[in-house]
Amino acid sequence: MQKTAKEKETAEKSGLSPWEGDMVVSQTPSYFGFVYDHSLSGKSKEEMTMDEYKQWFMNEMSVMPVSGWYRSTCVGGALTITEECFERMKSDPEWEKTVLGMVRKMYSGTGIMGSRMIGYQVIGATPEQCHGEGIPVKDGSPLSADNEKSWWEKRHERMEELIGEIESKAVKRVQENRAAVQENYLKNQMASRQRLQAFPAKSIQNGDDAVVFQSEGRITRTLNAYEENINIFSESVFEREKI
Repeated sequence: MQKTAKEKETAEKSGLSPWEGDMVVSQTPSYFGFVYDHSLSGKSKEEMTMDEYKQWFMNEMSVMPVSGWYRSTCVGGALTITEECFERMKSDPEWEKTVLGMVRKMYSGTGIMGSRMIGYQVIGATPEQCHGEGIPVKDGSPLSADNEKSWWEKRHERMEELIGEIESKAVKRVQENRAAVQENYLKNQMASRQRLQAFPAKSIQNGDDAVVFQSEGRITRTLNAYEENINIFSESVFEREKI
């Protein structure tokens, strides 16, 4: 709005038309400083220049009632009517009627009191060139964005809670599996050593020393291979749990 005011001020000083370009009206609407030339009322649209037509159009907007709901809800922003829109309205009464209806409907809007917003509305030469957006304004009211969490905020918080629960369960499962693997490994290792120690003594009692040493070597190699397999198995379990 400040930029538009400066541009109009510059245009007036330079002798150019202050109505040139898009028309920008603050929201909620303020027509401070606007003075309508009533002599334009006797002219047809074909006789009006583009500047005169824009003055006529702004006068039509200035007499539209603005609802209390809209004034309390929309606390800033701008309504922009493009130059292309004015060119079409001036020669197309149906589009002029449509645009006036859009503005009238916007100003007369009603609803449940809620969070305030800054509203931006652009009206172009076609329906596809018309668009708007409302940006919520945070304040201390009971229904403001500060106190009323949006659906997306609640969903994000719930997802964080679920992720935390899943992570806790995964860590607990890894710890339990690691303890079980370690316990099983220790039991197998102890049993293997007990068998290894018992086998030479039994063989010596039977008088078969050569068999004792040969068997002992084979058992030692078998035990080492077993322990290595257990280690590999344990590591694979740990890696799988990490994934």
